[in-house]
Amino acid sequence: LICEIPTGLFADRYGRVKSLAIGTGLWALSIGLVAWAQSFRVEAVLFALCGISHAFLTGADEAWFKDAILAEGRDREYGSAVSRISVYRGFAIWIGGLLGAVCLVFRPGFQWLLAAIMIVASGIIVVRGMLGRGEVLKPVSEFMALRQGFAVLKRTSALRFAMAASLLFTTYWVVQLQWAPVSFERDGVRWFVLAWTVSSVGLSIGGHMAGLHKMGGRRGILVSIMLLVGILVVLPFAGRWLTPIVLLAWRFSRGLFNPSMTVYVQNRID
Repeated sequence: LICEIPTGLFADRYGRVKSLAIGTGLWALSIGLVAWAQSFRVEAVLFALCGISHAFLTGADEAWFKDAILAEGRDREYGSAVSRISVYRGFAIWIGGLLGAVCLVFRPGFQWLLAAIMIVASGIIVVRGMLGRGEVLKPVSEFMALRQGFAVLKRTSALRFAMAASLLFTTYWVVQLQWAPVSFERDGVRWFVLAWTVSSVGLSIGGHMAGLHKMGGRRGILVSIMLLVGILVVLPFAGRWLTPIVLLAWRFSRGLFNPSMTVYVQNRID
C-alpha cells in the first residue's frame, strides 16, 4: 500500500510497459529466492519485496487494459472482460495450488522456483502482447501526476469510498497467509487439495457474479466486504468439514471484489 503512489507515478512518467516489466522481474526474483531463505527475517524481506513488486503491477495493468480496450472501440465489453479475468484466474490458481502441493510432497522448496518461472513466463507474454496499446499517450512529471491524483481524489467522493473499501479488504490476506499451511499440516494433502479446489471454484463464481448487472460495481464491493467480515468471524471455529465451504465463500468474496472495484474506479477516473 505504501508503494502504490510512487509506483503509480513511475508508470505515468516512464510508461506502463516498464512498470509491468519491473514488477514482474522483482516479483519473480523475490519469490524464487524464498527457496533458499533460512530465517524468518530473510523471508520477511523477500515478501516485502513481493509487496513492492505488486505495487508496480496493480494500477498499471488495470489502466493499460482499460485504455487498450477503449482504443479498439470495445468499451461496452470492458466490465464483462474484467469479470472474465477473475473467472480465468480461479482456474489458474487451482492449477498453481495443485502444482505447489505436489512440490511440497516430493520436493519441498521447489514450489518457489516453479512460481518464479511461471511469473517470468507470464511477464514475457504480457509485455510482448501489449504491442504499444494502452500506453500513456502524454507522459507527465511525477509532481504533476501526484497533483492530478490528489485533485481527482479530492473532488470525487466515489474514489474516497473505493480507497476506504480497499483498505478494509486488505484483511483478506489474514486468511491468505494462514489457512494453506495450517490446512496442509492439520488435514493432510488430500483434504488440502479438496479445500484448494473448492476455494478456487469460489473465485471463478465470484468473478462471474461481478459481471452481472445487479452484482457488480458498488453493490459488489459492499457485498464482498460484508461476506469477508463474516468469514473472518467464522473461520477460526470452522472444523475440518466446514473449512472448504468457508474458503469457497472467502475466495468468492475476492472474485467479486476485484473486478467490481476495478470497473468502479476506472469508470470514475475517466
